[in-house]
Amino acid sequence: MMRTASLLSRSRAEKGAGNEAVLVLSRSRQGATDGTVLHLSRSWAGNGDGLGFVSFSEFCVICGCGRPRRWRCWGMRWPVVLAPASLLLAACGACSSPDAPADAPAASCTGEAISEMGEATYYDADGSGNCSFDPSPGDLMIAALNAPDYATAAWCGACLAVTGPMGDVVVRVVDQCPGCKHGDLDLSAQAFAKIAPISAGRVPIAWHEVACPVSGPIVYQRKDGSNASWIAIQVRNHRYAIDKLEARTGTAGYQAIARADYNYFVAPNGLGAGPFALRVTDVHGQVLEDGAVSLGDAATRPGAAQFPSCR
Repeated sequence: MMRTASLLSRSRAEKGAGNEAVLVLSRSRQGATDGTVLHLSRSWAGNGDGLGFVSFSEFCVICGCGRPRRWRCWGMRWPVVLAPASLLLAACGACSSPDAPADAPAASCTGEAISEMGEATYYDADGSGNCSFDPSPGDLMIAALNAPDYATAAWCGACLAVTGPMGDVVVRVVDQCPGCKHGDLDLSAQAFAKIAPISAGRVPIAWHEVACPVSGPIVYQRKDGSNASWIAIQVRNHRYAIDKLEARTGTAGYQAIARADYNYFVAPNGLGAGPFALRVTDVHGQVLEDGAVSLGDAATRPGAAQFPSCR
């Protein structure tokens, strides 16, 4: 039987510019089990931008079936009619059937996707930023993540599904927003326009991590100026956020390389002349290994594989 989890663990009213007032209902996953439906609600009064009063709601259902749990979420505006339990649970797949669908999570996937509520603003983005990615004029569905969630570039390159008052969009994290609060996103103007009128300026959102629509293997980027005694390596074109990068030198086992705030893994004493034996782990515990990566100065080299999809 489906249960509806209480999300009223904390509520507060916040006053903003003009007559804007935001009511935040935080989610609580404590004690949530498979089949639980989470109802997130947020109300927002416009500040003269023409949107007027918006009530925003998101429903999430927890899917497990004995596998690592995941979330399926829907954002919507009022009026909202809660779908029948059978319809929501159908999004999980045939949980009770021994013949589970082929798109079930890979056995190696662990953890649950990051998922938050906050506010969205927009900026003049080109794809570059604190994550040290190259400008991407052909792909401007991008975002800057708030400073608390940025966490030393931990979510650089990850993709987020964002739901706003007027629609949905999937964005890739390329930058940090120092002035944004926990849960907030600073979207490119192009991405913001998918979820609200540009004239709104700031709107309530809900977002959660999703797989990036990448093709081909992961890519290693060696930072300009790297040498045998100091090297910085970045991982690009990954399906999920990167948890750690490790290197093996000589007969020693793999050693973790510390990540810098600008999204390069830096070995201050170098790794030698190379080729390099590298091991990459994503936030879901999936591991890729490349035994002989040759990286010239500022070179980009493809790995052997890509992280499998967790769903």
